[in-house]
Amino acid sequence: MERECTVCKFIKPLEEFGKSPKGKYGHDAQCKKCRYAKTGRAHFLRNKEKCYENAAKWHAKNRDHIN
Repeated sequence: MERECTVCKFIKPLEEFGKSPKGKYGHDAQCKKCRYAKTGRAHFLRNKEKCYENAAKWHAKNRDHIN
């Protein structure tokens, strides 16, 4: 079975999409390559300050979970 990525618009096999119970066919709408480009290292390098702020907020809220 195949699916079209909503970002790159290529039709790819379902194995190239991450699993998601909310997605059609049980997979994400974006392929793994496009999702990584959005949320991976490149995103971090473009948005370092915001990523550090979000991490600090998460750590403050989840101290019990971390320990």
